[in-house]
Amino acid sequence: MTSPDLGYRFYPSSWGLPLGYARLDVCLHAHPTRTHYDPERADFFVVGADGVLEHLTVAYGWHGVQSYRACLGRILLHDRKGKVVEAFSFGGQLTITTQADATKCSLTSSAPIFDLADSQTVAMRLVSEIEALLARWQACHHNGVSVARRLAKLDAYPLFIASLFTLAYNYKRLPATMRHGYYQEEDHAVHEMIALLKKRVQWPADPPTLEELLDPLPE
Repeated sequence: MTSPDLGYRFYPSSWGLPLGYARLDVCLHAHPTRTHYDPERADFFVVGADGVLEHLTVAYGWHGVQSYRACLGRILLHDRKGKVVEAFSFGGQLTITTQADATKCSLTSSAPIFDLADSQTVAMRLVSEIEALLARWQACHHNGVSVARRLAKLDAYPLFIASLFTLAYNYKRLPATMRHGYYQEEDHAVHEMIALLKKRVQWPADPPTLEELLDPLPE
C-alpha cells in the first residue's frame, strides 16, 4: 500500500496477484499540501453518456457526475510542477466526491490496477505490450466511434484474462534465442498470475485472445 502522503494510494488485492492492486484513491486538494506527491488533476477513461469511451479530467471542486464506469487505459495524475504519475486499469467503477478541502477519486476494479510510477518495472513493460496489441487491433478498424463503443462495452475482468492469455501465447511463440532477459521476466510474471487464478478457479477453461474478445465490432 502506498503512503497517504503521496496524494494517491493503491490498495492490495484480495487475490494476491503480483504487480496489481484492487483500488486506487486520488486526493485533489484545494491548495497545495507541499507534500510529495501532490496531484492537481487526474485523467481517466470512462464510459460517457452516449455509451462511448471518453477522456475525463477531474480537479478539485468537481461538481459533475459522481459515478462512472471506468474503461481500459492509462490513468494520469498531474501535479502543479508538471510531473506526471501513471497507472493502468482494465476498467472498473470510478466514484468522485468533493468535500471542503479535497476532491477524492476512488477507482475499484475486478482486475488488477497497475502502478506505473517506475518506468523500469515489469508492470510497465506488460502494459506497453497490451497497448501494442490494442493499437494493432485498432489499426485494422477505421471507424473510431465503433472502436470506442466496443471498448466501452467490455468489463475489466474479461479484458484482463484475454490480455494474459494473448501475452502467454505470444511469449510461447518467441524464438528460443529471445527467451531471456526482459522477455523471460515478463513471461514469468504472466504465468505466475495465470497460475494464481487457476488455483482460485478463476481462470476460464477456454479463454479468448484479446482480438477474439474485441471482435466483432458493433454495427
